[in-house]
Amino acid sequence: MLVLKDPWLSNETNPWVVLTHPGLVDVTMANLLTMDGSGWDLEIIADLFEARDQSLICGVPLFDTAASDQLFWSFENSGVYSIKSAYNFLQKQKSNWFDEEIAAFWSKLWKLKLPSKVSNLLWRACTQCLPTSVQLKTKRVDVNLLCPICMEEEESVLHYLVTCRVVKLCWNRVGIGTVVTPRSGDGNEHWCPPHSDSIKINVDAALFERNQSYGFGLVARTSNGLLIEDACLGLWCS
Repeated sequence: MLVLKDPWLSNETNPWVVLTHPGLVDVTMANLLTMDGSGWDLEIIADLFEARDQSLICGVPLFDTAASDQLFWSFENSGVYSIKSAYNFLQKQKSNWFDEEIAAFWSKLWKLKLPSKVSNLLWRACTQCLPTSVQLKTKRVDVNLLCPICMEEEESVLHYLVTCRVVKLCWNRVGIGTVVTPRSGDGNEHWCPPHSDSIKINVDAALFERNQSYGFGLVARTSNGLLIEDACLGLWCS
């Protein structure tokens, strides 16, 4: 295994050697061992590596075995690569993943007694996977941003499912209100993050005169927009 070209250090964020010393080009891990191969050559490591790499290298366990080196995927207990673990890793890298909370939310969603196409639509909407014109534009697809149904506002996920004039008629027909603030866009461009290491809670409420009821909801997010908790409640006036 090559010292500079292979991810062999025990560090989830950066398993590669940081310093690219010319003396390490095409050098293997075996060259960093003592003459008898019983341990790391601390003098060589101190001369060629910075403190961070020195610590990680010395922390790599050595085994008295003649077996050849093998690649090991550290994000699975089995050591075998999987697409699921790779996806989770990438989401963590982008700060879009909060393991326990997110897993619990989606677990509850998939257990609801809903048609599979409804659950799938909700999942795609929440993960920004719906091919709306706004979403396609972020992928550098040359499309017209206007909603093809009403031709009045940009076709975002929120507009596509809630605020479109035609869509609102459908929701109102089944007795579900569509009062949303802001009226256009997905809301992300209007949300201002709090200071670092702080939590921001946004709240909203609506009145429904038709059935004399009201409801309110809240969303708590971190400074990078990561969802922590959300809740909603609907009440009827006596």
